[in-house]
Amino acid sequence: DIGFQNLSRALMSGIPVKIMVLDTQVYSNTGGQACTSGFIGQVSDMAPYGKAWKGKEEIRKEMGLIGIAHRSAYVLQGSTSNVTHLLEGYIAGLNSRRPALFNVYSPCQPEHGIADHASALHSKLAVESRAYPLFRFDPKRIAKGENPLHLDSAEPSIPYRDFVQSETRFNILWRTHPTEAEQFLEQAQMDIR
Repeated sequence: DIGFQNLSRALMSGIPVKIMVLDTQVYSNTGGQACTSGFIGQVSDMAPYGKAWKGKEEIRKEMGLIGIAHRSAYVLQGSTSNVTHLLEGYIAGLNSRRPALFNVYSPCQPEHGIADHASALHSKLAVESRAYPLFRFDPKRIAKGENPLHLDSAEPSIPYRDFVQSETRFNILWRTHPTEAEQFLEQAQMDIR
């Protein structure tokens, strides 16, 4: 969130600046506070939790979609679990003569409650559940009469529930507030479609 207006200005500038965002879904450098790009229902330092509060309630800010909304920048939404897609998209963005935004999902092990060696697996679960879809947006395709958006994610191959229930940041909600957890799950599944 800090400097968001600067990101927007850079994407509109026409200057071929390249910006990489490692989307960990939390403010990792400040102790794992919830950020606006985090998934609904997660529990973290800044997603109040207790009898009155039941984790992060607002839907996530989609950085990739915000990049696309500028209509003037190359946008890649990738994941550390799909290196081929990431490298191909990164090379295309670097070669672009316009601004480029590389939004890359990368789990934060301590804040997601996953083992250090499990980052690639959890990143893959996010992609396969389509919680974090892979895509590329290349505005130069518009002049050619082609669709500038290429969705690289297939239909979900695993249920969103499988991704969510694999991480501690969501599990606490199911143990203590199962009704609210199910409501968050339903909302998130509607957002994925």
